[in-house]
Amino acid sequence: MELIIDELILYLENTKDETWCTDVVKTNDGKSCVMGHVFDFGGNKMWELFEAMIATTFMIYPVNDGEHPNYQQPTAKERCIAYLKAVKEGKEKTSYQLWEEAGNEIIAEKIDKAHR
Repeated sequence: MELIIDELILYLENTKDETWCTDVVKTNDGKSCVMGHVFDFGGNKMWELFEAMIATTFMIYPVNDGEHPNYQQPTAKERCIAYLKAVKEGKEKTSYQLWEEAGNEIIAEKIDKAHR
């Protein structure tokens, strides 16, 4: 996963600031939010992998749009790159980690009930 994040960060760092937008995935004039850039990087498979393993749209859109309190950099590009670096460093949990934790909680509750 780290290699994918590294390559995605490198790709995003090389996008032009004027190709970024907020509030929508793609604009009519060709600008993209982070998910549009993820799609441009690797198509639908990359979008799906990103959501399943790195961050869901519900996790990343507030970062892109400047609504996440921990990511208040001046541009969507800077915010999203900072977020992905935090994920890589383990400062933010991935969507996969959060799903795994939720699944473990459910299993633990089921086991607990079965042993009562």
